[in-house]
Amino acid sequence: MYCIQHKAGTTNFNRFLNEIKHNSTDHIGLNEIHYGIPFMLPWYYSLKGKTEKSLRDICQQANMGPGCADKENFKEIDHFLMVVRHPLTRLHSAWGNKMHSDRAIHYKKHIEIMKESFTDPKDGPLPENIEVTFQTFLRYVISTNGTGDWHWDNVNKECHPCLYQPKIIIHTETEQYDSFQYSKYLGYEHLGKMQSGYSESFGESSASVVRPSSDAQKHFEDIQSYFRENIDPNLVRQVYESAYHWDFKLFGYSIDGFVKD
Repeated sequence: MYCIQHKAGTTNFNRFLNEIKHNSTDHIGLNEIHYGIPFMLPWYYSLKGKTEKSLRDICQQANMGPGCADKENFKEIDHFLMVVRHPLTRLHSAWGNKMHSDRAIHYKKHIEIMKESFTDPKDGPLPENIEVTFQTFLRYVISTNGTGDWHWDNVNKECHPCLYQPKIIIHTETEQYDSFQYSKYLGYEHLGKMQSGYSESFGESSASVVRPSSDAQKHFEDIQSYFRENIDPNLVRQVYESAYHWDFKLFGYSIDGFVKD
């Protein structure tokens, strides 16, 4: 069972799952990638007959295809899997991607609150085509205890790792090695591994300051540099001490490299 943590390489990993399912590395479109299950807990309970809410309703809410509601399509769950990303780079990605002016209509409620209550003139100018500064965005998600939208919800809100204790954890920072080990575990090592990093052509269109890169390590270091040069270290520490604390602690992440020494 794979629990989606949005903005943690989900599109890329779903493409990898598609290759395993079809035993093929043929190119597929974004609309064909639907293997993670949002609303994992209610979906799982409904599948097991433990809730009155219908599986069909949950699948419709999650925008899954009709096969999602057919219990015959699912094997018995043998392990729980998560793909995780450093909380600070994940938040940076959510900000750049979801606070873009082209998407503002979908996040209007959040943006209005951010502009009204969480802006600070000392943050500096807005990046082009972005509705709020990154600092404003961080203050807002801290205030909401890391909830409010899939794309920046904290890991406990969505995936309950302490309850389910995932057997397989893939880190986006080492996704090529980790995904290859997972393909070996499943007996599909001939398919190789996930593609590294993000590209504008595959699901990571973003107008944030630090652009996506096919080199995952370089992209990570570029974001660290951006934090050190632009973000108040106290604000970074507040993120670490907020509801995102377990996103750091459970998966081996820290704020090292994101704040000036």
